[in-house]
Amino acid sequence: MDIKIKTLYDKDTLLAFNGYYVGKKALLLWIIAISNLLIIAEWIVLLAMNVKPESIMYIISALVLTIDAFYFFLYFLLPRISLKKNKVLNTTLEYHFYDGGFDVRAKNQHINEALTVRYSEIVEVGRGKRDLYLFLGSSLAYIVDLTGVSDEDKAALKQKFLIYINHKKIKWNGAD
Repeated sequence: MDIKIKTLYDKDTLLAFNGYYVGKKALLLWIIAISNLLIIAEWIVLLAMNVKPESIMYIISALVLTIDAFYFFLYFLLPRISLKKNKVLNTTLEYHFYDGGFDVRAKNQHINEALTVRYSEIVEVGRGKRDLYLFLGSSLAYIVDLTGVSDEDKAALKQKFLIYINHKKIKWNGAD
């Protein structure tokens, strides 16, 4: 059974993908949050002990906080800032899923391309709240909007993935 799906890469779709991608790094986010709390506790202790602000401990911890702030900027703020200049913004992608792979056609004022992808090229299948993410690399993915897709087509699509892709690579959570 062939399945055809259209997806518009609008602002909400791209930001939802960014949220999913950053969420995959949840462990790193927890480590950063805990290290920041430890640094703040360290500063409180150093201040209570009347350690001078020129101490190497302040400098090292300030450096770690700066790196954490850069990470926050890189993964949370920069995608929102650069979104307006992104050439895939407002691109319509037409997917045609069939046995063995899928065709995708991207079209907007900057792009007019078609491509065939074999399921064996997919390194991970992820599922967001409304979208499916077909990763071809660690941060490169096709976004498939499932909001207008019938439950029958969702089940058929999931079955295709289970046939052609290692089940450990498929992170399709939820009831469908």
